[in-house]
Amino acid sequence: MKAHLTIRKKIVLMVSLILMLITVCGGYLLLSISPISTSWSDYQAQAAKRQQLLMSIKANFGYGGMIHNFKNYVLRGQDKYLPKVENNYRALQADVREYQQLSDVSSSEQTALAAITEVATNYYDNSTRISKLFADGKTPEYVDSVVKISDKAALEGFEVLDKHYQAMTAVYSSQINGTIDSAKKAVFSGLLLVALIITFVLTWLYRSLIPPLLTLNQTMTEIADGDGDLSVRLKVEKDDELGGVATAFNLFVSKLEMIIAEEKEIIEQINLSAEELLLVTKGSNSAIESQLSNTEVLATAINEMTATVQDVAQNAVMASDAAVSVNTAAHEGHQAVNNTVEQILNIHRHIDQASQVIHEVNLASDDIGQVLNVISAIAEQTNLLALNAAIEAARAGESGRGFAVVADEVRGLAQRTSTSLGDIKQIIEKLQTGASSAVKSIELGVSEAQEGSDIARVAGKSIDGIVDSIQAVESMNLQIATATEEQNTVAEEMNQSVHDISTMSSSIYAGSQQITQQSHQLALMTTRLKQLVGNFRTLEKVT
Repeated sequence: MKAHLTIRKKIVLMVSLILMLITVCGGYLLLSISPISTSWSDYQAQAAKRQQLLMSIKANFGYGGMIHNFKNYVLRGQDKYLPKVENNYRALQADVREYQQLSDVSSSEQTALAAITEVATNYYDNSTRISKLFADGKTPEYVDSVVKISDKAALEGFEVLDKHYQAMTAVYSSQINGTIDSAKKAVFSGLLLVALIITFVLTWLYRSLIPPLLTLNQTMTEIADGDGDLSVRLKVEKDDELGGVATAFNLFVSKLEMIIAEEKEIIEQINLSAEELLLVTKGSNSAIESQLSNTEVLATAINEMTATVQDVAQNAVMASDAAVSVNTAAHEGHQAVNNTVEQILNIHRHIDQASQVIHEVNLASDDIGQVLNVISAIAEQTNLLALNAAIEAARAGESGRGFAVVADEVRGLAQRTSTSLGDIKQIIEKLQTGASSAVKSIELGVSEAQEGSDIARVAGKSIDGIVDSIQAVESMNLQIATATEEQNTVAEEMNQSVHDISTMSSSIYAGSQQITQQSHQLALMTTRLKQLVGNFRTLEKVT
């Protein structure tokens, strides 16, 4: 028969019973302890109050109190002690009256209090008498000798009060100790009862909870550590939370069994797909390897073509440079021919100018000859004059000797002039002869310069034709170089494209290799997963 109490209700019931038991035990303990409070209150009201008042009476009466101040007043004769004696006496009377008003004050206590009050009154009255004696001029020794007070009655009274306090304290102590013993027994009994009831409740709760939990734990351990039999189910015998756990566990195991069965089928499919993927990737690897090989051959051919195109481009550039150099040289030759023609024309002009100058020199030579003739005539006349002067000087004798010397000198000068004129004539004749020859040579040079100028003009026209041809060759070389450069650029782009294709093919090949490895790993993982899932037994395999 299934139990209808849930775990929550069981726990609530257990807690309620324990709380109720604690409440009952607490009330019982309070009832057991209340006499202690009553006894202690009585002790405080009777014995403790008596002790307090008795100590106050002794303090106001004895040392430091009334008797002590009285003795100081007698021995020292100082009036300051008289108010102290009076204050102690008033306080003592107040304590005695309060003591007498306590309940249960015995007759012996009344007698003792009266004796103490009587002795205190005797001291108080004698203090007034001592004041008069000191006022009359009596010495402290005299006052001490005439004032005699006996403390015996007060001491006996204090002894009676002390004995009564001690007896009352013993009675209250006995009552309190008895009450405490009873309370201890009650507490022990209550705790024992609580322990027994809690033990019973926990035992009942243990038997209700632990066996189903152990069964659940054992079943789950068998599934986890055993052969993974998912066909195992828990028996649902209770209608509480444990029954709900067992039902949920059975439902979970059923769903897990279905999932494991489906996973087995999926793993089989994944395993087949992984094997097919592995075969496909191997085929792809072979194709990619062939593509890489062909791409490398194509890249090599394009590199060779690029090198050839670069050589052609370099040769075209060199030819263009040579054409430019020849064109430059032709221009320079054309310029040189033009310069030569110009120079020949300049020479022709200079020769004309030189011919004119030589002609003028020839004319000037004729003029110089005429001048020389005049000078020669003058020299002859001078020679005649000098001869005449010498003759006249000879006639004059000694007085004409100096004049004769001068005449000789003039005649010698005229002779030298005549000789020089002869030399000059010879030179002028040679100059005229050379000028005539120079004019003929110049005229011949002018004719040859004119012919050279004509030849140079013809050479200039030929060089112009060469320059035009060279410029055409240079233009064609430039076109060839430009086309070659464009072809080289296209070849480089093709080479870069082939290189990119090779790089992408390498990347694809590397990715294909990774896919192959991953496919192999996937096959291994599916095999391992198949082994792990195979550890669980489902209902299909059991049946």
